[in-house]
Amino acid sequence: MTHQESPEPEDLTPELPPYVPSGIILIGPDYVLDAQILMALGALIRNASHVDHTLRIIYGALVGSTYALVTAGGQMTSWLTTECTALVKARDGISEEQRSEALRYLATISELSGQRNRVVHDIWASSNDGPVLVRSRRGTDRLTIGTVTLNEIIQCGQGLIMAGANLHRWVHKVLGPDTFSAMRRT
Repeated sequence: MTHQESPEPEDLTPELPPYVPSGIILIGPDYVLDAQILMALGALIRNASHVDHTLRIIYGALVGSTYALVTAGGQMTSWLTTECTALVKARDGISEEQRSEALRYLATISELSGQRNRVVHDIWASSNDGPVLVRSRRGTDRLTIGTVTLNEIIQCGQGLIMAGANLHRWVHKVLGPDTFSAMRRT
């Protein structure tokens, strides 16, 4: 019996789009779409973290104390939006129009943060029609399956950053330009 060398195993690694770093694993069948989704997810996560930081600063501005930043540190987005909403509702010296504007931005942040949580924390799976999100809930074996598109992820990230920027401008306009400088500790 003669020893035959076995052929080299076929490399099944897909050719990566040029903007995908080596080592990133893509899921087919559409590798370009998968790379775009991963980039959109990264942008969404980054935008959401910027909004969280903005909410902490705005919480401090609404309370009117640098010590409020200690309380806001490490808090979740839902806590920050709930507390900022309560403070805007209770705040003296602002018109109903100004109050309504801030509450609109906070409601948008809250809604989009919920969407962000689904996209980030649900289980990603593939179907013939594209990516799907699978959600499991505590205390049940039922799974909920939903779809998500690249455009929805992009819109969520853009919406979050826009609402955060608008809320930041609102504080500057309504509470005054010195509000944020007063938040800096020396």
